[in-house]
Amino acid sequence: MSVAMQRLHLFSVEDVLRMVEAGVLDESDHVELLHGVLVTMSPQGPIHSSIIAHLAERLRADLPPGSHVREEKPLRASRHDLPEPDIAVVRGAPRDWLEAHPRGEDALLVVEVAWSSQDVDLEKAGVYSRGGVAEYWLLDVPARKLHVFRAPDGQDGWQAVEVLEDDAEVTPRYGAAALRVSGLLP
Repeated sequence: MSVAMQRLHLFSVEDVLRMVEAGVLDESDHVELLHGVLVTMSPQGPIHSSIIAHLAERLRADLPPGSHVREEKPLRASRHDLPEPDIAVVRGAPRDWLEAHPRGEDALLVVEVAWSSQDVDLEKAGVYSRGGVAEYWLLDVPARKLHVFRAPDGQDGWQAVEVLEDDAEVTPRYGAAALRVSGLLP
């Protein structure tokens, strides 16, 4: 480990939550905690936010009992990872999460919509695997493809990964109806 790395302070989820409580960070700060580092996220354009709203609406129409859809809300993936996925289908009702953010293992499905953030969102696949997320979708809008990651190995990888073209269908692993990839794209 280099001297520079020895001086690096990694933030924990608790550190970040204390910063929010103290007013150092607020909800208008576009940051996520990834690997202990606060990463600045780009503001969303209208296409990106419209796709998120449309997909969330589609997922809400066919939820398993005892779950709900969260849009752009924190998900505690590890001690040093607090991403804010575009969409997460999590166990429980919204009021079940008044005291703490859901953990990765509480997520049945996490979806990131990538307009220009493909590299970061691909890196998040490892974060979500380590966090125990059951299934991760990366919707690559410019490429018109859906990357589907299933069965996390608890490390940085997934036991099943496939890339679907826009004419393919995908069925969430939790048993909802199939969705055509082209129907998720603009």
